[in-house]
Amino acid sequence: RYNMSKTLDLDDYITKDQLACRIADTWLTWDSSRETWKSQKREIREYVYATDTTTTTNSKLPWTNKTTLPKLTQIRDNLYANYMATMFPKRRWIKWEGLSPEDEASQKRSAIEDYIFWVVSQPQFKEEIKKLVLDYIDYGNCFGTVEWVDETTVEGSLEKIGYVGPRIVRISPLDIVMNPTAPSFSDAPKIVKVITTIGEAKEILERFTVD
Repeated sequence: RYNMSKTLDLDDYITKDQLACRIADTWLTWDSSRETWKSQKREIREYVYATDTTTTTNSKLPWTNKTTLPKLTQIRDNLYANYMATMFPKRRWIKWEGLSPEDEASQKRSAIEDYIFWVVSQPQFKEEIKKLVLDYIDYGNCFGTVEWVDETTVEGSLEKIGYVGPRIVRISPLDIVMNPTAPSFSDAPKIVKVITTIGEAKEILERFTVD
């Protein structure tokens, strides 16, 4: 009988140390189950960035000629150029389609499209999209999330208004693991590895701490 429950239950762990250990152990278990996949992707990247055969699996061959033709690099670059050109065919590429006549009102549609266009016109957006496209080419998958940022700064008595709003954040395919026995991606519990400095961790805690 197939069990559809593929959740990661952490309610039984009372202390923070036990909870952290449980998460770390689960990460190692799920990550080890994709060792073959990681080895395959590592080999592909070695060929993509190779300047000679000494850094690839062909280094084991007895030939004295170490020249390599970067065909995979050429294919990768062509795919990247075609994907980016298709995804962003013109400057204003966003179109709002409502689910009801009220959602299709001209004023509402214009306001939504203008706001989203302002969000995606930020320089960081396209840089993250470029990384995601390359992940899709290199790994066959790409992962991203959204975080809320407030770049307003205060210098003395002056407040400088920066970007405030949602921002896409790329997640490296090597920094996310999930339950490999889950029936689908949406049903699978996921663990994302993030490396932060102590200062960044302090800022995150202060941001979400309610006085």
